[in-house]
Amino acid sequence: MTLIETLVALTLLALLSIGLIVTFRVAEHTYRAVTRVDSSAWDIVTTQRFLRQTLESAYPSRPHTGDLVAEYGIEGTTNTLTVTAPMPQSAGSMGFYRYTLAIDTSDRGARNFIVYWSPERTAVTAGATAGQSEVLLRRIDSIEWSYLEPPDIARGRLTAQWLFSWTSRAHPPLLVRLRVKFPAGDPRSWPELLVAPKVTDDAACSFDSVSQTCREEGS
Repeated sequence: MTLIETLVALTLLALLSIGLIVTFRVAEHTYRAVTRVDSSAWDIVTTQRFLRQTLESAYPSRPHTGDLVAEYGIEGTTNTLTVTAPMPQSAGSMGFYRYTLAIDTSDRGARNFIVYWSPERTAVTAGATAGQSEVLLRRIDSIEWSYLEPPDIARGRLTAQWLFSWTSRAHPPLLVRLRVKFPAGDPRSWPELLVAPKVTDDAACSFDSVSQTCREEGS
């Protein structure tokens, strides 16, 4: 083998090595991107599953104001929602938590979707030190809660209407809707979440056959 043939062989070998390195790097980058997207999609799935389970089981709560009328355990605005719901099985399922779902801004300026919770008798607010918290979704742009109010025949309103705030009252909204927006350029997509609360009355109440509703003891 001549010197020229040796140089040609070494050149071809170098080119082949460069091609293999580039291929491996592209494959690694693609794998990381796919894994990142898959992880983000799974975060959205688990968040929606948690929210659906919590809102479907939202339970009427009795406020500590001396008022004997039980009010429904959902209160919210367009940016924050607070709900009373059963404890998860991991916590014993022996009572209720008061959950608050809101946006929190981290030290680096990122906006995260967070759930705060504590026993139902303890007030929970965004940023509170009492209770516990967990990040549901990281790096989001905004959230929008809305609430479908039932028709009010007595007031002449025959159709349901969407509201951007819901105060605690004797019945739940027909539907709770959540829209989440991600920052520009973020590949994640949030399917619009619609949940119908299923619990309409306190199981411990006394039923009034005249009004066909729950009647609290002492009323």
